[in-house]
Amino acid sequence: MSDSARAFDFIVTQDVQQLAAATAGAASQGLSRTDARTNAEEYERAVLVPMSGEAFQKFGSRGLEPDGFTRQRAAFRFGARQDLRVATMVGFIPEGFGGAVDVRVACNASSISTTCEAGAIFTCALPVAIERGSEHDFEIELSRTYRPSAVIEGNRDGRDLGCVIVSVDFR
Repeated sequence: MSDSARAFDFIVTQDVQQLAAATAGAASQGLSRTDARTNAEEYERAVLVPMSGEAFQKFGSRGLEPDGFTRQRAAFRFGARQDLRVATMVGFIPEGFGGAVDVRVACNASSISTTCEAGAIFTCALPVAIERGSEHDFEIELSRTYRPSAVIEGNRDGRDLGCVIVSVDFR
């Protein structure tokens, strides 16, 4: 990472907000739009997911926040250490959603959906047929998001957030 990109430690939020804020931030610090965008994209791709089992995360996540939240759509890339038959995701829907949320997870042409109430933990066990040594994307999609600043008095977090990834286990 270049010194100029390192100087602009931008936390990625929504796609449109990301580019607008990055451009404004870059201009205020004398950085080019390209430096700001490159830094924001590198930051987002490097967010780690709490994983266990017979897989490891590869560089290339998207739609993930460093504090564990997803956006409405998120994905991360992983490699298989062994043949895999199931991917189990445990997540949490914050109370701020104020009602039920549909959660869909998908990987390697397989998908499963569940409806989860706000303030609850959910589990999705996704059947997969993944060969050892292959790489795939694990995708998460929610029916809607919530903005903490809109539902929690005094909160200044203007991000549109999805669920919290507690863990993803590959077996």
